Amino acid sequence: MDSKPKNILEPPGPKHKFLGANAYFSFLTDGLSFLTKLHKEYGDIVMLKASGHRIYLIADLKYIDHILVRDPENFTKGVGFQRGRIILGNGILTSEGPFHHSQRKMINPAFHRSRWELYFSIVRKSVHNLIADWKERIKKENVLEMHEEMLNLFVEIIFSTAFSEDKNKRLCDCAKKFGDLFHKLNPIYLLDPHKALKLPFPSINRIKKAKEDLDNEIYKVIDKRLKENIKRDDILGIMVDAKDEDGKQMSREQLYDEIFTVYMAGTDTSAKVMTWGFYLLEQNKKDAEKFLKEVDDILGKRDIEFEDFEKLTFTRLVLNETMRMYPPVWLLPRTAEKDFYLDEYLIHKDSSIFITPYLLQRNPKYFENPEKFDPERFNPERKKSIKKFSFIPFGAGQRVCIGEGFAMLHGAVILSLISREFKMTLKKGHKIKLSSSLTLRPKYGVKMVVEPK
Repeated sequence: MDSKPKNILEPPGPKHKFLGANAYFSFLTDGLSFLTKLHKEYGDIVMLKASGHRIYLIADLKYIDHILVRDPENFTKGVGFQRGRIILGNGILTSEGPFHHSQRKMINPAFHRSRWELYFSIVRKSVHNLIADWKERIKKENVLEMHEEMLNLFVEIIFSTAFSEDKNKRLCDCAKKFGDLFHKLNPIYLLDPHKALKLPFPSINRIKKAKEDLDNEIYKVIDKRLKENIKRDDILGIMVDAKDEDGKQMSREQLYDEIFTVYMAGTDTSAKVMTWGFYLLEQNKKDAEKFLKEVDDILGKRDIEFEDFEKLTFTRLVLNETMRMYPPVWLLPRTAEKDFYLDEYLIHKDSSIFITPYLLQRNPKYFENPEKFDPERFNPERKKSIKKFSFIPFGAGQRVCIGEGFAMLHGAVILSLISREFKMTLKKGHKIKLSSSLTLRPKYGVKMVVEPK
């Protein structure tokens, strides 16, 4: 695919008005709608110029295979993630090259399947606490905003798995406050956080203070562990003991970066999957009835056990279909490290490449009736017809999400236990609209009328 073709062409795309500022503005204001429109008009490979910078929208599976799997070293996460390090740190989400590979290898044991049963018990306890909290709260106000509820739940889950008994209320409160401010931040600020964080705006000052408070709380736990040589069977404990190929352990700063990455990635994406899952079940009554029957048949009135995860087959289908329709990470950006060719198309060095799971997973070429919620498309027989790389909610290749298995486990626990206890109905008149900032979130939230069963 890299060999030079006889005739060099540039992919089709829109006209560049005002030096490409029109494309730049369109992407910033509503990126998902803009890219969807381009895909419909120009096909599976599109080129646009935004303020003089070339951007390629890729939706062809063989090209995605080349970029994410066959030649990943020549496609880095690029300038956006480099700039984002001032907020996100240099964890496995933003790091590149040999350092990334070394860090990932040291962190992998924390997410090995052998640890799932321990994490399962943490998730189950957190969900039971949430259920008890809801039962009291809905006596006074029975309209709950699900995205906020799920974000708060995952703060508790993530820091319980990361810090076990060192998790504390102050830490979780700081994490919830920072998360709330960060996810409401205008995406324009994230284009260059170094400059944005110097702006004298109240919103910037608030997020800087919230980040400082959260950093202090995370470092308190890390420093206590290191100073007192405390051993815990949790994610931080595994990271502290991990060594690279040269026998070196992670520094204090590296430990912080990886814990902060686990917090950001684990709370944000997981909360969105659960939010959209509850919404889709509320909107699709027959599938909801089938899901609830499975939960009732397997669990009855008893508590969920680790062994039930494999038995909740339709529940797992619901989770996969939710991620197909609403992939939390809707955009996988890469930067070309050299000139290369995709068939007859020249892709320029330093240009941006956008792979969009949302477009792939709603493409009628790959999924029949893609706008329909149909969990059974992931059953063993029908799943055979799903083409490789057409369903990539966790990414693909070397940078596939490290917590994929854990995500499915906690999703099954949360959906089954909460749905068994409560009936949810979308608040009358509440508008559902997508917001494609960093992740695919409901712009106005998902407000549900929650009633005990």
